[in-house]
Amino acid sequence: MSENETELALLKQEVGFLKTEIDSIKTDVKDKFDRIEKKLDEALAGKPTWGVALIVAGLMTTCTGLIVYNFTRVV
Repeated sequence: MSENETELALLKQEVGFLKTEIDSIKTDVKDKFDRIEKKLDEALAGKPTWGVALIVAGLMTTCTGLIVYNFTRVV
């Protein structure tokens, strides 16, 4: 075997190893994204609707306004 053939064989072996590693990493990343997606779906399922959010925001604004009004009228 010549030196070039040896280097070529080593490079082929290295490329094969790297392809195996990349496939392993792809599988790990895919599994992690699947788990994150499930958790995100669970978190979004408990999220209130926009209507509820607007009602709560409106009530908070009204309460804050009434509290400020009472403090400024009393003092």
